[in-house]
Amino acid sequence: MKIGLEKVKLNEEEKQNISKPKVKLSARNENILKTLAPLQQEYKYSPDLLNSIRSLKLKYDSLSFLVQQQIIPDLHTQFGEPKDPYKFLKQQVIAQEQKKLFKQEQEEERAKSQQRIQESRESLLPTLLDFGQNNPEGVIELELPIYRERITYYEEKGITRGIETQELTWVALGAINQAHSTLLLMNGFKSARKYGYFELLLFA
Repeated sequence: MKIGLEKVKLNEEEKQNISKPKVKLSARNENILKTLAPLQQEYKYSPDLLNSIRSLKLKYDSLSFLVQQQIIPDLHTQFGEPKDPYKFLKQQVIAQEQKKLFKQEQEEERAKSQQRIQESRESLLPTLLDFGQNNPEGVIELELPIYRERITYYEEKGITRGIETQELTWVALGAINQAHSTLLLMNGFKSARKYGYFELLLFA
């Protein structure tokens, strides 16, 4: 069965539509699944047998023993309507492809995130040096938070309101940008603390 399912290869169009509610597979893939479907056929015992076993009114321990010894079928798994083997196999293929796609998207996003972090790291020092060269000494000697949310939200009588903060930060002053502040916070800097210009420069 596993070898047979490995022959199902989705083309680009099928992969693009894999997240849609009804996925249409190519004729080749449909034929492979229909060929494999009989091998996946489930056998379920009849409702009459289920009623007959229940009519015995066996105690739980006795019933469990008989099931374990395979004298009677399992009431929970071996009765009821059997699954459509073709639909089951198709859903198995789709779920496997969705898992691959999700993993691929995660890896791509991780790579993009690492790229953004690297770009922020490389631009931090030039940005700080440029700021230091273009601002008076008094500004350089300030100690400021790295970043604060410009809008502070609060609840008042069930209504969410926002107040714009006037607090000066290194981001607001233009010494660094938002991406730089994220980088600093990821590397141990605290949003509640104030830092001097040279502390940022030392890290960069």
